[in-house]
Amino acid sequence: MGAVSLPPMAQRPLKKRIKYSTLYYFIRFLIFIANLMPRTLWLAFCGWLGRIAYAVTPKFRERTIYHLGLAYSKEKSVSEIIALSKRVFIMLGKNGGDILRSLKVRSLSDLEKFLVTEGV
Repeated sequence: MGAVSLPPMAQRPLKKRIKYSTLYYFIRFLIFIANLMPRTLWLAFCGWLGRIAYAVTPKFRERTIYHLGLAYSKEKSVSEIIALSKRVFIMLGKNGGDILRSLKVRSLSDLEKFLVTEGV
């Protein structure tokens, strides 16, 4: 008789299971809240989450600053690159917020409620 295989989640260490479960329910909660709030308020909240991510993820913050430095070192000062890196995180938060809200888009008319198109 062969060994019984556990589902993938049960094979992970307890710390990772707690981390992933917490993240899963947090995202589910955000999806729920995203559909209750007006879009402008929701995006402001998600931008705030981006600011928090900038503050608590030094590895990704430093990587972002490094890559922006590679791209803009001849055009921008160090302080401008750091300010740009903060804006990158804020925009990532807002983009993620829009993705969560887009889950309720079912038709073109739903999409046109918040899509702005120029030059068509």
